[in-house]
Amino acid sequence: MNRVSEIAGHAVPCIIGGDTEAILEDILDTGTSYVICPAETDQEAFMAKVPLQSNVQVRINLNHNTVAYGSRADIFAEVDRISPLSRRRTL
Repeated sequence: MNRVSEIAGHAVPCIIGGDTEAILEDILDTGTSYVICPAETDQEAFMAKVPLQSNVQVRINLNHNTVAYGSRADIFAEVDRISPLSRRRTL
């Protein structure tokens, strides 16, 4: 990741899906500036491990089944579920 960042001239995203909470520190050690908090992982634990540093952006994923098959109310409930997680980070 560091070499790719050198070539690109900026930090690059390290996008990995699945249950990544257990390896988050290793992902952050790559020097990435962007990570995804997958719906498949323990999002509470994941976000608790992400440092409050402005050089790392985090996208918190919604459950894809809710988006694909849920009602409008289900989708809003999913957004309401992840909103508190995102508000922990003030950048």
